[in-house]
Amino acid sequence: MSRQMSQGDIAETDFLARATKRGFRMSQPWGTNCRYDSILDNGLTRFLIQVKSTSCLRRKNVYMVRSGRRFGIRHPRMVPYVDSEIDFVVIYILPEDTWYIIPIEVLRGRVAINIYSRYHKRKGEWEPFRENWDLFRQDQTPEVAKLMRAIREKTLKK
Repeated sequence: MSRQMSQGDIAETDFLARATKRGFRMSQPWGTNCRYDSILDNGLTRFLIQVKSTSCLRRKNVYMVRSGRRFGIRHPRMVPYVDSEIDFVVIYILPEDTWYIIPIEVLRGRVAINIYSRYHKRKGEWEPFRENWDLFRQDQTPEVAKLMRAIREKTLKK
């Protein structure tokens, strides 16, 4: 029996390929009961990654992404991921072939976010995470180190 690949399957496969091309070691869990889709190993640290994808426009040049997970059987609802489950939500915007690498601390309990298209006149709060693969590197650039420090400071203030 053949099964057609879903948008999520395509995004996960593409993420594995792109991360591997950038020199990261990748693993995937066996089965479907994990909160994460992939494990990224930069040689020093292993990160648990949840891959999300969208092609859904909320309005012109603004994409809606579900950044949470389903919870419940009879009446499922969306709940946020927590930092004990994953380290990053990686979002693929299919129509633009663009990736967002977002640390879980930055989502601050959100179950959905809006991401501005590269064609939008405004940049939006997620712009620092667009194609920012350096967030996974053990030898972070000064700009990435500054961004991660700011994220940790905001998280600690809560």
